[in-house]
Amino acid sequence: MINYIILVHKNPLQLIRLINILSDHEVNFYIHVDKLVDSRPFIEATTDIKNIHFISNDKREEGIWCGIGLVKATINTLNQIVKDGRKGYCILLSGQDYPIKSNDYIKKYLSENYGRNFIETFNIPTDNWFYKGMDRINNYKFNLSIKRGHFVIIPTIFQLEFYSLKTFKSIIKLIMVNKFILIFNLLKKRKHPNYVYPKGGSAWWGLSIETVKNVIFFLEKNPEFLTYHKFTHIPDEIFFQTIVSHLNEKTPELMGNSLTFVDWERENSIGAPNLSIEHFNKIINQPEKFLFARKFEYENDSEILLKLDSHLKKTY
Repeated sequence: MINYIILVHKNPLQLIRLINILSDHEVNFYIHVDKLVDSRPFIEATTDIKNIHFISNDKREEGIWCGIGLVKATINTLNQIVKDGRKGYCILLSGQDYPIKSNDYIKKYLSENYGRNFIETFNIPTDNWFYKGMDRINNYKFNLSIKRGHFVIIPTIFQLEFYSLKTFKSIIKLIMVNKFILIFNLLKKRKHPNYVYPKGGSAWWGLSIETVKNVIFFLEKNPEFLTYHKFTHIPDEIFFQTIVSHLNEKTPELMGNSLTFVDWERENSIGAPNLSIEHFNKIINQPEKFLFARKFEYENDSEILLKLDSHLKKTY
């Protein structure tokens, strides 16, 4: 059984396309619609689709870019999957992802590797990120509004970087949007929980239901871990990676790479760059470990998805 968690905030028709290509009698879809958008177009567009479950309104979270909402949305969805008694794998996707392997291949690959957790993890500090990722661990990220990229990242008063013109300007921005109260957080040193070692990695993963249950138990036992990440910059690239790595500390052989290909080699892009028809050959020639790719903009380039559909029909 595969339980697809799909986080969406736009393009209901693209969501339908993704669900249709992945649809199978051994598949369930759990859809979380961003609380900041109207969920009705997504629900109405998928009325005739079986095995689809929308996260209830009281469990929907605000998916502010690089914020804790995406983590909380995923936690709420995992709780629902466990409550429903599902088995197999939970695969986290966005509405802008798409398979690059056939359903038969995906099922076979997951079956042959059952028990492995497909989640990228690396130590922090890391050369993969700016400032070695320590700004995410030590600094506070405050949203100025719900607009994409409208936030500030500020060190605490215990850090030398606090005493700079950049910090002063950031504090002024907080005052200008009437969020002066947040400044008092800077009086407290931000310290990562010492019972786990911070890990980073891709936000997109596939976890066995056994691991999912252990993650939920970990969070019930350590609620302060979620509280700490309230002010983390891009927490979905640290949160689950840290927990799953901790849970498998004695069984590293059960850790694998992310199942989702992202073309990070392309420069001058904020966030994951879009894939288009010009990248088709690169996409289909990814190694066997990549089952999905991101991200696609159906409204801007539908040709790439049409060509992928045709390709997947011809492959095992």
